[in-house]
Amino acid sequence: DEVNNILDAKEDNRKLKEQGLLVNENDKRLQIYPVISVILYFDYKKKWTGSRSLKECFKNMPPEFEPYVNDYKIHVIDVAWLPDEIIAKFTSDFRFVAEYFSQMQKENKWKPMPEGIKHVRDLLYFFEELTKGNRFIV
Repeated sequence: DEVNNILDAKEDNRKLKEQGLLVNENDKRLQIYPVISVILYFDYKKKWTGSRSLKECFKNMPPEFEPYVNDYKIHVIDVAWLPDEIIAKFTSDFRFVAEYFSQMQKENKWKPMPEGIKHVRDLLYFFEELTKGNRFIV
């Protein structure tokens, strides 16, 4: 029975490897990529005041758990407060999004840029969802 279990497990592993679902971490060809979590914060009336690390999210964590809980930095981009020089470097339609929130934060009104939008419908749906208004309904 034990031998059959081992053989079945080896066959299962072989099938998973063929499908790319199981990786041998000793394989020299293995490439591991970092995962970075980023929050794009779109409020133009106030900057992000929430937690900047995972541990800060746990308000009532017992102190004895502290050494066992991994901490991760929370990367927050306050889109409305990005400097104009940074916004000007965007080459995708996100530039229009950043420009909108930046102008709303500074002047409480939006004057669209004259450059062309590449994905008009998607951008308008995005604006409609973020602003919860009907100004951008397609």
